[in-house]
Amino acid sequence: MRDIPAGISSEIRAEMGRQNMSFRELADRSGLSYTTVWRKIKTEQRDFLYTDLKDISKALGLKISDLVARAEQSEESGQKAARHDGGESA
Repeated sequence: MRDIPAGISSEIRAEMGRQNMSFRELADRSGLSYTTVWRKIKTEQRDFLYTDLKDISKALGLKISDLVARAEQSEESGQKAARHDGGESA
């Protein structure tokens, strides 16, 4: 099971892909530094502050709750697929 910050990071990357948005563009739109955005989304340092998530979500045109819900849905889908493929059991 992924932790919530990792799931949110994955969903942010997925949404960036859907919008064809670079890390630089997300940083510019969110008002965060490029280094902060890249480090929090791409590396293991995923300690998101509420204000960071709020700014990133807004830059993506989403609410924080949308990101969390999508991350949870992705996690649930992954668990169902793993059970279906003979991975972990319910």
